[in-house]
Amino acid sequence: MATVTGTVTVPLSQGVREDLASTITMLSPDETPLFSNARKTKAKAINHEWQTDVLDTPATNSRLEGDTITVSTAVSTTRLGNILQISERDYGVSGTLQSVNLAGREDELMRLRMKKGLELRRDMEVVLHSNQAKRADSGSTARLLGGLPTWITNVTGVSSAVSVAPATGDGASAVGTFSASTALTYDYLASAHQMAFEDGGAPSILEVPPALKRRFSQLAFSASPSTADVRYEAKPNSPAVAIGSVDKWLSDFGTVDVVVNRQLAIQSSTFLKQAAFLIDTSHVSVAMLRNFEVNKLAKTGDASAEFVVSEYTLAPDAPNAHAAVYGMT
Repeated sequence: MATVTGTVTVPLSQGVREDLASTITMLSPDETPLFSNARKTKAKAINHEWQTDVLDTPATNSRLEGDTITVSTAVSTTRLGNILQISERDYGVSGTLQSVNLAGREDELMRLRMKKGLELRRDMEVVLHSNQAKRADSGSTARLLGGLPTWITNVTGVSSAVSVAPATGDGASAVGTFSASTALTYDYLASAHQMAFEDGGAPSILEVPPALKRRFSQLAFSASPSTADVRYEAKPNSPAVAIGSVDKWLSDFGTVDVVVNRQLAIQSSTFLKQAAFLIDTSHVSVAMLRNFEVNKLAKTGDASAEFVVSEYTLAPDAPNAHAAVYGMT
């Protein structure tokens, strides 16, 4: 077939208006479960510190009537601390771009300010989970906070991962390198939960990457049924619903919300993709010296530039309240 001779078509004409929607779609996941669930506290120095204490081990406590009391030496508190890390995102636009008519937004600088704020919050979520030991500023290297894995000693999972977990939960050492992995089992999770419970913790969320969320929904307490099979009650006179997910876990040691964290899956390292964290949210906070502070950079030309910055750290005030499972697939 051919176009009729003399017909004016769109490619040959002038003055056709563009069809550009006045919306901008952004699909990137921006949820930050740990940052959102942790309490927010104020830091006042670049080394944020706190103290912990424990009760003595229970003893067979019996004394003679009228016995002489010998005062025992009290155990001192333990002083812990984490280094504040600085994270920032910068952006800038030309004066011309700020003046032209734009689709989907009225102000390009404002759009970037909001976008970079979301990117910074995602960065912080990843940093808070990072398997990095805390590091002070040497003058040539930036400060680093001790990430969540460096505080957790209640660890189960693949044996090679358990053997390289930090011996002391003080943020000073990371989980060592391990290569093996194994299938996620209910026993690994229950054992980790039991460890935290015996130490006095009450984990309220189980945080997992997407792949392990699927594995959890398929877990079995025994040969059958699976966790997904036992959590839904069909209602009369209503359509049946096929359930393939578990979002709450009633454990022997309390009820836990199963939270999927997509940020754990987009990292290049496999460590966080194979980790599950049992977190007692009443014993973890994010201490902030500067909270998403927007600063304008000096104008050096026909452009406006800014950066958004946070100075923060992870403060697990009772490290033994938490637990983790490593090397899971």
